[in-house]
Amino acid sequence: MAKANGRNPVGASVYSKTSLLLYDALVHWFSNNWIWNCQRFHLANYYQRSFSSEHLEIGIGSGRLLGHLSKEYHFDRLVIGDVNDDCLAFASKVLGKRLHTAIRLNLLERSSKWPHVGRFGSIGFNYVLHCLPIDFAAKLRIMDQLIDRFLSKEGVLVGSTILPGCRSAWLSNRVMRFYNQKGIFSNENDSLPELKAWIQARGNQSEWKIVGDVAIFRVIA
Repeated sequence: MAKANGRNPVGASVYSKTSLLLYDALVHWFSNNWIWNCQRFHLANYYQRSFSSEHLEIGIGSGRLLGHLSKEYHFDRLVIGDVNDDCLAFASKVLGKRLHTAIRLNLLERSSKWPHVGRFGSIGFNYVLHCLPIDFAAKLRIMDQLIDRFLSKEGVLVGSTILPGCRSAWLSNRVMRFYNQKGIFSNENDSLPELKAWIQARGNQSEWKIVGDVAIFRVIA
């Protein structure tokens, strides 16, 4: 299940047409509540204060979480980006007519190869960083590139990531270690101090908090 398919990194390849049917129950209910100890309303609080009329969501999963968090929000332009074609197809059906465009976006490619889709008032980047198989400094540079490439002036990047060492919970540490061994996660060397320093360097309006094993943040361009 965790093998790369030739187009996607391992962390993205686990999401197939079949597994996406169970994605929300496994990731956003069971894992968030019982393993990472970060209930969905914490993400909702940050997301719902960040949406703009033109929104780009990167790392879409099944699309149901975005649909739920934004159900009372009207988008003039909603674009989703992911490296996994199954995720894009599944989420496109979930979001339906609300969706403007779905783009294939490989964050591990040079940013010059990323699609040209203009700029957005908000970018969602939920549960992506801990899946990228690169060092943490490179992950932070990707977020800088996302802001430079896609975010409008005074726009907001809102995101979250699962980090090691946030708490000493036996179950979450065991699961995180297992996911890293399988290549589903690549976050063993991700660093909360480095993430905090990056967020603080973006300006005084940026904010973050730790809930369980999850760092949630908002960064103002």
